[in-house]
Amino acid sequence: MLTNRKAISRTKRLLREVNADSRLSNRAVYSLLESHAKFLIYRESEKLRLMKKDSIFQPYKCVEIIEAPLIDPCCGIKNLCTIYRTKDKIPDLYEDSLGVIIQNVTAIDDQTSLLSIKPTEWERKQNNPWIPKGQKNRFYFYSDGYLYFPNGSWKSVNLRGLFTKDISNTQQCDDCAPKKCVRFLDQQFIIPEYLESQMFDFVKRDLMETYARLPEKSNSINKNDTK
Repeated sequence: MLTNRKAISRTKRLLREVNADSRLSNRAVYSLLESHAKFLIYRESEKLRLMKKDSIFQPYKCVEIIEAPLIDPCCGIKNLCTIYRTKDKIPDLYEDSLGVIIQNVTAIDDQTSLLSIKPTEWERKQNNPWIPKGQKNRFYFYSDGYLYFPNGSWKSVNLRGLFTKDISNTQQCDDCAPKKCVRFLDQQFIIPEYLESQMFDFVKRDLMETYARLPEKSNSINKNDTK
């Protein structure tokens, strides 16, 4: 398993190949890795290569749903007097051109699957006579970190998403057994295994281009350095 620690360490080994005197921080290294991981996952999702790779999707369970406050921007959807959303923002997710990458959202018993829509689609679906009335509460959409349920009678839901960070240490249920705290460096770096080599190749390319642009320090003594 690729952890954040291993990913940073491997990058720093690449860095020594490029510039032995570099002092790049762990934070800067992680940011570079994260940037390339997002690009690669975006590209692969656009090619429809990710949804069946269950190992990269993480469960986020017992997500509480509340009635959205009136000041919530999504309460402006036409013909809605009440709309529901997750109580708290869910962890950050990877994205593609269609939005965040969520494998599935289900009712708490995992027996009822909910369907993803765009906020602008709801009014059309609400007025569609071909959709049975009992199924109109099975829609959800994502906006600004929340999941919204425009006709939702759900108290909580489960979801599986392609989260940008390891969320296995996250506590979602009151009755879940306490989990051991895992330091950030020892958490999993989320990227499909087959993309790891490409990510490190891109990182090395960036580092080589960066240090190629830096002027070499002259061996001659600058008088200003002695002052």
